[in-house]
Amino acid sequence: MKELFGNEKFRRMVFFIMLGILLIGLISAISRSNSETLSDYAQRNPEAAYAETENSWKDAYTTTPRE
Repeated sequence: MKELFGNEKFRRMVFFIMLGILLIGLISAISRSNSETLSDYAQRNPEAAYAETENSWKDAYTTTPRE
């Protein structure tokens, strides 16, 4: 075990793996900070999110029965 930790290739491999994990974490943190959730959108636009207007998306799916 002592030989493994003393090996330069092993140290380099562990360093690059840790660097990759850190980079992926940093990228995901940046992408989360700039994203807007559906709850945020619904709080700012309740009439569009909950279809409370006269011509909402709910009206697009009403059909009249054929005779």
